[in-house]
Amino acid sequence: MIITRMGVSLEAWRTSLQTDRHSETRRSPGYEFIDAGSLKSTKLTDSPAYATSVSGKGFVTDNVHWTGKYPNDLGFVTYRDASGDHLLYHGSCGGRPQFLTDDLILEPGCKSPLIIDTHSNLVTTLSVKGGFSFAGVSQNGKRFALQLTGSGQHERFLVFSVQTGEPIAEVKPDQDGEEQSWTAFSPDGSMFVVGSPLKLTLYRLP
Repeated sequence: MIITRMGVSLEAWRTSLQTDRHSETRRSPGYEFIDAGSLKSTKLTDSPAYATSVSGKGFVTDNVHWTGKYPNDLGFVTYRDASGDHLLYHGSCGGRPQFLTDDLILEPGCKSPLIIDTHSNLVTTLSVKGGFSFAGVSQNGKRFALQLTGSGQHERFLVFSVQTGEPIAEVKPDQDGEEQSWTAFSPDGSMFVVGSPLKLTLYRLP
């Protein structure tokens, strides 16, 4: 399953043709799920919105439209599915939330990143020292990685178990990337690749 943004997707375009002297193509606002095999769509919302991450059931956003209700908070995680908007998190910090599974979400914008579920429950708080950024999740939802950054330190990646929230491996590439190296997991999370277009290194994880 994939999701369109403002009616536009890599797999398919949702368009309505406007017959006029210009014969323009007009895109419809909103989001819909499109089955990549059949190209059948399922409407999610007519409202314009943007997603930071998408699951098989909905999407999450860090939109701050809740500030009227929570004026003292800076970070928000909103989950949108077929039944509407659900505020999962609000607080003094926040970033771009990322799905780890259909039901678990990483909030990477706080000093200690959080894993929450789609029912607003805090599942775990990760122990991370220094700066970090999200570096991917395996297709089976078992493992994810953070890029760790710090003053004067070389680039390194910490791989976590989604189930326990505990680190299981640390990867230190031979050469630092510009800002952040390219990274990807194998579908089962057993391997992790790091590098640049000129050199990629494959690591087998424990």
